[in-house]
Amino acid sequence: MEEVKNDYVYIVLSQTPTGVGKAIRRVGGLQYNHASIAFDENLNELYSFGRIKNRVPILAGFVKEYPERFSLRQAQCVNIIIYKIPITKEQLERGKSKIREIASEKEVYMYNLLSVVTFPLLHGFYTYKAFSCSEFVAHVLQYMNVLTNKDKKAFKYTPEDIMQEVTGEVHYEGNLLTYCNASSEESRIFFEKPEYVRDTLKSIYYIMRLINRKINFI
Repeated sequence: MEEVKNDYVYIVLSQTPTGVGKAIRRVGGLQYNHASIAFDENLNELYSFGRIKNRVPILAGFVKEYPERFSLRQAQCVNIIIYKIPITKEQLERGKSKIREIASEKEVYMYNLLSVVTFPLLHGFYTYKAFSCSEFVAHVLQYMNVLTNKDKKAFKYTPEDIMQEVTGEVHYEGNLLTYCNASSEESRIFFEKPEYVRDTLKSIYYIMRLINRKINFI
């Protein structure tokens, strides 16, 4: 007998107002450039991979998200679509456990930057303990046995690939800031003024670490 699906996972696809986000949409011909995942309707626990500081785009990794991250305290409208996908209790626990596992090593996990910037040519590639936003969401959904395509690798997914493959209802479509507009204590770090010399050196070191991982963990 099939287990009853009384729980839900929420997939949020968004149009981020950053220059990088606009470039990704333009180059990739995408409507949405960013993907996030939550297990509550109010998006109080919304997770993805993205920049740690707003004005230092290279330094990125596992993040808990909130409306100010999307609006940058400037945009009045951030277009999103939320999919509400029914799941079993077992799938819910698998998803939460995977999030906890990654969160416990968030200093180790990195943003799969090299895969993202070369995606138009190489169509994505694996890097050890590194995810893009859509790769992260696809990875969690695959671990939960929610995505139907068992053969497609997580790093091959764009946000719109996820949109086309999930089986669930459109829970909301419109302005994120109308759906929820709560601030977060974590916004202080996100909006910190850059330390240009230090952050530049850290960014160079970050890229070197990514290259090293790609070379040594193929």
